[in-house]
Amino acid sequence: MAIPGQASSHAPSGALVWTDGGGTAIAQESGDLGIPQDFDPDTLEPLPNSDVSTDSVDLIDPDASRLGIPQDLDPATLEPLPNGNQPARTRDPNPSRLGIPQDLDPETLEPLPNGNQPNAIEDSDSAPSRLGVPQDFDRFTPVPDPSNTNVPTSRDSDRLGVPQDFAPSTLEAFPSRDLPFQSTDPADRIAPPGLLVRPGNDPISYFFAIRMERELEHIIGRFESALILADAADQPNEVQLPDPNAPVAAAEKSSEADVSRTVLHPALVEARQLRQDWPALIENQAYGEARTRWLEVRQSLWNNFPLDRPYAPAEIRAMWLDRGSIVRAGSRDRLATLFDNMQQSGINTVFFETVNAGFPIYRTQVAPQQNPLTEGWDPLADAVELAHERGIELHAWMWVFAAGNQRHNAILNKSDSFLGPSLSGNPDWVGYDQDGSPIPLGQTKPFYDPANPEARAFLLQLVDEIITTYDVDGLQLDYIRYPFQDPSAERTYGYGTAARRQFRRQTGVDPTELTPLVDPWLPRTVRERQRSLWAAWQAFKIEQVTSFVAETSELVRSKRPDIVLSTAVFAMPEHERLQKIQQDWTDWAEQGLVDWIVLMSYAQDANRFSEMIAPWVLEKDYGSTLVIPGIRLLGMPVPVVVDQLQALRDMPATGYALFATDNLDGRIQNLLHNTQGTHASDGLGIGPYAIAAERFRSLQREWNWLLANGQMTLQPRLADRWIEDVNTAGANLAALVEEPTVDVATVQDQVESLKRSMKVGLSLETATASDYRIQAWEYRLESISRFLTYGATRQRRG
Repeated sequence: MAIPGQASSHAPSGALVWTDGGGTAIAQESGDLGIPQDFDPDTLEPLPNSDVSTDSVDLIDPDASRLGIPQDLDPATLEPLPNGNQPARTRDPNPSRLGIPQDLDPETLEPLPNGNQPNAIEDSDSAPSRLGVPQDFDRFTPVPDPSNTNVPTSRDSDRLGVPQDFAPSTLEAFPSRDLPFQSTDPADRIAPPGLLVRPGNDPISYFFAIRMERELEHIIGRFESALILADAADQPNEVQLPDPNAPVAAAEKSSEADVSRTVLHPALVEARQLRQDWPALIENQAYGEARTRWLEVRQSLWNNFPLDRPYAPAEIRAMWLDRGSIVRAGSRDRLATLFDNMQQSGINTVFFETVNAGFPIYRTQVAPQQNPLTEGWDPLADAVELAHERGIELHAWMWVFAAGNQRHNAILNKSDSFLGPSLSGNPDWVGYDQDGSPIPLGQTKPFYDPANPEARAFLLQLVDEIITTYDVDGLQLDYIRYPFQDPSAERTYGYGTAARRQFRRQTGVDPTELTPLVDPWLPRTVRERQRSLWAAWQAFKIEQVTSFVAETSELVRSKRPDIVLSTAVFAMPEHERLQKIQQDWTDWAEQGLVDWIVLMSYAQDANRFSEMIAPWVLEKDYGSTLVIPGIRLLGMPVPVVVDQLQALRDMPATGYALFATDNLDGRIQNLLHNTQGTHASDGLGIGPYAIAAERFRSLQREWNWLLANGQMTLQPRLADRWIEDVNTAGANLAALVEEPTVDVATVQDQVESLKRSMKVGLSLETATASDYRIQAWEYRLESISRFLTYGATRQRRG
């Protein structure tokens, strides 16, 4: 039976899935990267005080906008408010008395009488600011009253490209629903749209017009990418020049209009026309027509994605199977249905929630007890067998430093003060915030002290138990971080007994005596020392997390070198991530400590999603460590899911992860089945070399289709050589799958050579600008190269 408010962690640095009374997953602890979008769950209309009120949300501070955390501005002066417009929080004058929770009232932030602590996640404004402080105004100007449709546009904000004169209450089909519960935990948020356009005659600023035009080009590109892949599915794998006597030849294409009539999809013709008309529409201030046509074109492209046949390239296709879904299944037979659904959807990897809120889901000999909700059953043993019967990889997904969950306590009829089965019996393992509370204000989970050697040893024993007792194909570390903090508001964490002792031994200073906010009136030498000590304290905490990842990596690779080690992490800017959660996953990737970095890159549109993953997928290369973006399915319209999937496929991404199985409803299942097909039960084709070879074959088929249809031409003096190079690389990739001893470096050099020569002697006549199409091909070749590097590393490991 589904229990309202049931929590099931998902993972990235903490993914938590909440379920409603009907058993539907409604959030993930990593959903985590996001912002509840202030919509009434019944009507889908915005709730009062919604902070998503601008056409261009992406003009918000880039760091904050990635987490969707608006800054706190005075609506009259546009100046920042002190401490986020919240009552000053008094620090314990003697913070060394840690371990004694300060029991604050969440409304007044004052201590409660008799130490009574209310539920830490009471309903609050659903548009929290930095760390849960309600915000009643937009970054640039007060949010207009939804009932007033005549609010004038701010001249200043219009210059910034953010028309302020609309409320989202009239915006239909906004791609998100508000979470049925209200949380102030930053981990319970999903990033807002990167580009929010609504109909009407509102002025379009110069900068916003550029944003709209650029996004139009990208939507066209993503749609055409999908269409070409689908149309080329039946083409031969080996590239060949078209028959010069064929009815459609390059020489016959004398104009852009001819291409449109004979080749282009009607939705692309409409989109190309808008792109051509766009400068004149803006110059003539035809804003209403520009907005209307832009929205109509986007909808037309969304509606015409080829969802009737498989076209998706080979890739890692992962899905988190949350504890709530497992508990509701309750038996092997019903669990098998979940695996059937995922197989039908083309999923080839499952992250199976194995340790949640401190409770293993299996019969454990290490932890104090199995999760009471699965007693008498070993879901992990059944899951391994069910996955392997369907050719699916099964990765055990475990919470690491989050040791409990107040929402899970409610399900088990335990009090909010219950810290989980392990911490309750080991109080020295508990971490504390600056006020001595094991659970930070507004959050729901107590954390282990990552510096405690006994707690670390216990967690490593759990890892050992999982990977040696069960034939899992991988292990995923979730909540591999400290809880969210806000140093600018002196809201910090990590003051466990062991951490304080070790840091004092290193520096001679108790970290409870330090503060992130240094008094500017102190002498310069004192200020510098305080800043230096605070930086040392942050570095100390970062090292506790990183060293645990390193120890886990060493254990896994010594006991089970054949399995994949991954981490579920936040797609936050690095500086912010280090300051707020001490999660230095870029270092883990660069050191090769983990095989996959799975991003909780949850966003409400492809624009924001692309922005979130670009720094890690486009701008960085982590060698043998793959970076896999994550997409949250809850409440997401099918076209938006398709658009986000195609966005990552036009980048050098090696696959995706979907959160979560509980949201794999009929709409999403049909979408995935139709475009990806059923995953083969033999499991063939999911090794890195096999994926690389099939991805290259899809490029060969695409190039054949474009050549045959006259949309791609090659200079005669270069054509034969280019085709020979392409087909040679394809043959060598196929040989590598059959015989892994083939020289990987040689094959990789051939792929890299093709990537460098993509713009030489090649002409395109497609709806998308040739730069977009060629870049998409270069990115896909890069993804193939990454699979080869990853495969070679795993092959050497044995």
